[in-house]
Amino acid sequence: MHILFADDVKDTRDLFALAFKMSNHSIRLASDGVEAVASVETEEFDVIVLDVQMPRMDGWEALQRIRELPNGSSVPIALFSGSLHYDQIEDARKRGADIVFHKPIFPNAMLLMMEDLVQEHRKRQAP
Repeated sequence: MHILFADDVKDTRDLFALAFKMSNHSIRLASDGVEAVASVETEEFDVIVLDVQMPRMDGWEALQRIRELPNGSSVPIALFSGSLHYDQIEDARKRGADIVFHKPIFPNAMLLMMEDLVQEHRKRQAP
C-alpha cells in the first residue's frame, strides 16, 4: 500500500513510518493538513490517515479539501485522534471519513485495519 500519514508530532510520524516500512508499505509523511492536501494533489494513495488536531490546517478541513480533489474523492481516509466523542465519530463518517482510529494505537493494529479497509474498498470499486 501507498500510505499518506499526517500528524503534527514528529515522533508519532517516525514511529508509524518505521512500522509501515517494515511491513513493506510505502509512506508519505505530512506534518499538517496543508502538506497532506498538497501531497494528494500530486500523488495517488491507497489510504490516508489524518490526525484531527494539527496546526495550519486540521484534519477536519484537510478531509474536506482532499475529498474535493480527483485523487482524494474515493480513497479511504481515516481520522486519527485521542479526543473524538461518539457524536464526532458519526460526524466524521458523514464528512467522508471511512474509519476513526483512537490514540493510542499500535502501528501494527492500525496497519491491519487499514489493509482490511483498502481490500474492502478495492472490492467495491471492482467492475
